[in-house]
Amino acid sequence: MEKSIYRLIKEALNEDGMLSADFSLPKEDNGNKIRFADGAMDGIMMFHSRISSNTESEEYKQIISAIELANKGEGANAKAIIHEFAVKGHMLPYIDDVQSYIVEHKDQLNAKNIYNFAMDLILFGTKSEAVKVGMSIMELFNTNNNEEFKDVIRKFALNDEFTLYSGYLMRGWDNDNKEIFEAVKKVKGWGRVFLVNSFLEPENEEIKHWILLNGVDNEVLPNYSAIDCYTHTNLLERLEEPMTIEEYRGAASIISALLDDEPEPGISAIKDADKLLETFMQKTMQREELEAGDYSLIYRIMVYAKEQSGDFSAIYNQAKDILYSDRVLQVIKKALSQGKAVEFELARDLGIDYKEQAYHSLLEDFETNFQLASLLMQDNYKVDNIIQLISEKLEVDKLSTGSKDEIGVGEEFSCYRTFSYLMQFLSTYPGKGIELIKSALRMPVVSCRFTALRVIEQWVEIEQKPLKISFPELYQYLCDILPEEVREDAQKKMNELIEGILNKPQGITIQRKDE
Repeated sequence: MEKSIYRLIKEALNEDGMLSADFSLPKEDNGNKIRFADGAMDGIMMFHSRISSNTESEEYKQIISAIELANKGEGANAKAIIHEFAVKGHMLPYIDDVQSYIVEHKDQLNAKNIYNFAMDLILFGTKSEAVKVGMSIMELFNTNNNEEFKDVIRKFALNDEFTLYSGYLMRGWDNDNKEIFEAVKKVKGWGRVFLVNSFLEPENEEIKHWILLNGVDNEVLPNYSAIDCYTHTNLLERLEEPMTIEEYRGAASIISALLDDEPEPGISAIKDADKLLETFMQKTMQREELEAGDYSLIYRIMVYAKEQSGDFSAIYNQAKDILYSDRVLQVIKKALSQGKAVEFELARDLGIDYKEQAYHSLLEDFETNFQLASLLMQDNYKVDNIIQLISEKLEVDKLSTGSKDEIGVGEEFSCYRTFSYLMQFLSTYPGKGIELIKSALRMPVVSCRFTALRVIEQWVEIEQKPLKISFPELYQYLCDILPEEVREDAQKKMNELIEGILNKPQGITIQRKDE
């Protein structure tokens, strides 16, 4: 018998009453090859789609039909309909309309039957969206004095898939903000984003302090919470007060998230952006204990200020004076020996020679420092050696197992993502790394094959000759593997290259390793 979602979560709790970082719910087999992280689909709908319910849709009618059956005491049939809905449906767009339906028909509905139906979905539902239906219905009941139920919801809140719905329920309890505060400290994915953005109120100094240090620290994208954390901490005023180094770095994290300015508005939405950055510059100049990594944000601020019109010239000059001071340059040079990518990138930005030390760090620990390979290739440093290193360290030959329609999400595909990320940087070196390209064209992960095809396309554009003439070895290889390719769009691109059709590329958009 399939385990309920609640049982899976309950059994996965560790001794500290937390879920381990690698815990993830089983993904529904709904024909979609993309496997979203827990909470991600709701997050995408909230931030990137217009959430709109359609009371004429089959999904809405399924939910209402189930409620009507549950009202008649036909709980098993009602639950079956909800589980059918849960295979492809999503509850988030229908919460308000379903709740409105229940409220409008409360005189015709048996409250006990509806309550039991919702509880059954929550406790015994085997599909995430079915559980969410139950949680959404339970919002209409007073659960404040039901400690057993509240404990169930506290456990659901630990999983990013259900934190949002747990937050809705917690809002109806006494000490709701305290409950939410305890929950937000225990999740780091979409759950933290939801609670910081929509639920947590900065009602006391303890919460404000936590938001300052941790509010944008999520595993999704700090920018999602940047404005809320800026507002909740009164950051501009807070910067004018004494700060510990931890508080300074918390403020720096919020400012860094604001500078991203997408996908959500960040620095552009702040009226006193110039004053905020100027105050932060002044705070930075007062600190003597900053490390090289702290100055990466100062470089970003300098670049940002240079691109702005208006009153940002003083900020630009402040940042430049900080970065090019003897003390900071010495801090950065000393940090290069530690082998961390962020220090090497900052050194490169500031014109400090970093290459030899970076290459040494890459040799010492490729897995940790693989991004240094991208910096060195961009600077044309030992490219042939790095190509060989990539091949050996990632065991590229073992990754080339044949074309499949694999999206490549999950820890088991980490090597593929690293490989695809690094392969982009071959685009400006026509003819180098041909064996890597050939291996990539037979990898099961789609992104690897498309990255290889984009590199070939860029090479052909640089050479200004058809593939058959410029790179006959690759031409023949594409001809040989074309029948094996499982995706039509990849076959089309291969055919264009084989036939010498030049769709002038706009250059490769560099992707991050985790995309």
